[in-house]
Amino acid sequence: MKTVRTTALSIVALMLLSVLASLGGMIASEENVVTELSEAPVEMEATSPGHPVFAEYMGAHWCGPCISATNNLKSLYNTNGGGGSQSADFTFVSFWESQTSGWPADSPINRRSHIQNAPGYTGGIPVTVFGDAPSGTYYTVGGQSYDSYYQNGGNM
Repeated sequence: MKTVRTTALSIVALMLLSVLASLGGMIASEENVVTELSEAPVEMEATSPGHPVFAEYMGAHWCGPCISATNNLKSLYNTNGGGGSQSADFTFVSFWESQTSGWPADSPINRRSHIQNAPGYTGGIPVTVFGDAPSGTYYTVGGQSYDSYYQNGGNM
C-alpha cells in the first residue's frame, strides 16, 4: 500500500510541476522584449565629386559582364543617387537588350548607334559613358565598379 501511495504522490507531483512549467512558459512568452538598434549613419561607397554625374549605359540580358555592370551601377545609384540617399548626385540611363523589350538599336531612339559611333568605342558590351566623354577616361567597355569614374566627376 505504501508503494501505491508513493507512486500516486509522485504522479501528482509530476503533473503539478508540468502545469507550473507550462504556466511559466506562457508568462515568459508574453514578455516581448524589443531591442532597437541605434541609427547608424549611412556610409556611401563612393565619395561625391560635389556635383551631379550622369552616365549612359548599354548592355544585354545574355551578357554576364553586363549583369555585373548593371548591379554595380544600381549600387552606385542606391548609395549616391535617388535610392534613398540624402543628395541625388548620380543618375544613369540604361539601354538594355531584353528578351521581351527589344534591342537599343530599335527606332526611334537608336542609342546603340549613338554609343557605337562615338570615337572611343572599342567594341563589345557593356558600354558605359560618363558625362559627355566620347573617349578616354570616362568611356568604358566592360563590367566593373564605376565608383572611381563617379568620384572623379564623370567628365562633367
